[in-house]
Amino acid sequence: QLRLASATVLFRVPVLREIFLGLNCVDASREVVEGLLRHGHSVALVPGGIAEQMEIQHGRDLVWLENRHAFLRLALRTGAHILPAYAFNEVRTYHTVTWLSGFRSWIGRKLKFSPLIPYGKFLLVPLPVPVTLVVGRPLLAEKVENPTDAQVTELHRRYRTAIVELYHRHREQFGGAESLCIM
Repeated sequence: QLRLASATVLFRVPVLREIFLGLNCVDASREVVEGLLRHGHSVALVPGGIAEQMEIQHGRDLVWLENRHAFLRLALRTGAHILPAYAFNEVRTYHTVTWLSGFRSWIGRKLKFSPLIPYGKFLLVPLPVPVTLVVGRPLLAEKVENPTDAQVTELHRRYRTAIVELYHRHREQFGGAESLCIM
């Protein structure tokens, strides 16, 4: 069963909590995700998290992978395979307000939530662009109860390579930019 990992703060707001639970989302905390993986569930997550969301700009293809090792360490600890994926044109569905970026970054760090102010065709209605999710081959993560930094770094290298190759293999077909910005 697939579960979607979402920011912890969303589960602390009563009405939002029920909406996200109804959408099959779970708290993205390490404890929750690790428990689900150990019980055989699949968990979809965005490794870039808040940092990536704060850098979103309309039309700029970006993935935030720098210092993103926790999800890979969890994969090794639980033996869960990593399925690299990229959504083309997702960054073209909305524009984002860039003013107050310093304040928004501070809020993001404090609340572990990205206070984006998106707008599309009519406020929150997205712009009419096709979004295509492409999925690569699974990266096998052999179960290691206490993975070393070297094992995590090697899996990170493989994941980063897989994302870049996936992007370049499909960018012309699905409207990607000339290059993918990796932070």
